[in-house]
Amino acid sequence: MQPNKYPGQCANCGTPVEAMAGGCRKQGSAWLVYCCEHKAAPGIPAGAVAAAATPNRGEPSAEVRITGSPAQCEAIREALVMGLGLYVGACSDPHPARDPHDRRVTVTARVTVDAATTALIERELRP
Repeated sequence: MQPNKYPGQCANCGTPVEAMAGGCRKQGSAWLVYCCEHKAAPGIPAGAVAAAATPNRGEPSAEVRITGSPAQCEAIREALVMGLGLYVGACSDPHPARDPHDRRVTVTARVTVDAATTALIERELRP
């Protein structure tokens, strides 16, 4: 990761980041900016450790299984990491498919949804 030449918002927590005060890396054609807290570990969103230590209202983390090419699995994992209200915890290494002709891999991740997002979804699901 290199220093950010331009100001922006942290891709993980949304904190404003002044030029040269954080880090950045290129993903596809976009440059993602990270605050100092996430510069060392961009894949760990703010509060992930606290969320893992204090599950949302006693609910355990969900387990998400992603199957696809290694690039697809990484892109989906990154999208989960950047999702507001989602905290991605432990992520497995890619496992090859059992069929030797299937080039896809499978990755599993523990995902915790914060209380505010869960409450919003529960309100939307009510009849």
